[in-house]
Amino acid sequence: MAPLSPLDAVESFGSTVLTRREHDIVRLIFLGYPNIKIAERLHLSVNTVKNHRKRMYLKLDITTERELILKFMLPYVSQP
Repeated sequence: MAPLSPLDAVESFGSTVLTRREHDIVRLIFLGYPNIKIAERLHLSVNTVKNHRKRMYLKLDITTERELILKFMLPYVSQP
């Protein structure tokens, strides 16, 4: 199996549970954007971004941004 590009890996992350908008937010989180900058980039209110993050975290069974990054990275760093 060929390795995924970083963009493909982000796009496939949570693809069975996350909405398109949640994927947009995840991508910006991975790029280091805080909620206020995510809101500006996506033309949303900060509270809307916070609500999306809450729903994403519930769907992924996590509670922090750190866990989000770990959940994303784990399949790529685990040993067979």
